[in-house]
Amino acid sequence: MPARPSKSGGASPKSCGSCERSRRDVPQVLIPFDRREALTLKAAADLSGFSVETVRRWASLNDIGRKVGGIWLVSKVALAMFLDNDTLALRAYLAGDRSSDLVLGYFERSMCSTNSTKLHSLNEELSE
Repeated sequence: MPARPSKSGGASPKSCGSCERSRRDVPQVLIPFDRREALTLKAAADLSGFSVETVRRWASLNDIGRKVGGIWLVSKVALAMFLDNDTLALRAYLAGDRSSDLVLGYFERSMCSTNSTKLHSLNEELSE
């Protein structure tokens, strides 16, 4: 069935929430992608003590993970923030913050501290 024409005469596009978001509104989970930050659902479930299905639901509903190549991956950093109920840090992380002390503490706790130190050093260089 063809799309119904809009008042302007063109085809009426289907509306979807994610299509209408601007790029900055898209949660920046695992962006930029770094494999060292990513956990499989099973690994995240084992780490958190919850079921794989619960973690998948969290990943989807709370933006602590995303599909990469059709496979759900969870951010170690976002999972730690979520489990700590640190909504301020999680909001900052999802907005793309990778350099504030609020977020760096979770990178240091969740990943190799060398990576966090590199991010912090890069941020200091850029601010000079």
